[in-house]
Amino acid sequence: WVEVQDPNTGKIYYYNKETNETSWEEPTSMSDEQNTDGDDISSNGQNDWVETLDPTSGKKYYYNATTGVTSWDVPA
Repeated sequence: WVEVQDPNTGKIYYYNKETNETSWEEPTSMSDEQNTDGDDISSNGQNDWVETLDPTSGKKYYYNATTGVTSWDVPA
């Protein structure tokens, strides 16, 4: 699970990279050890981008698990 900020509302939600589940409530099984794998767009140590679905709009956006930055556009 990773903590993600919804770009529309600014609210925090939780995303499971392995199952593509989302939750507004913090999962009881959330741990830092589970935050290292996923469908990275680019992984060179500093660009750990993950394609994610916004639970409010259903639109794709991109989340950097290292920096916490989100983007509607595919990161370079």
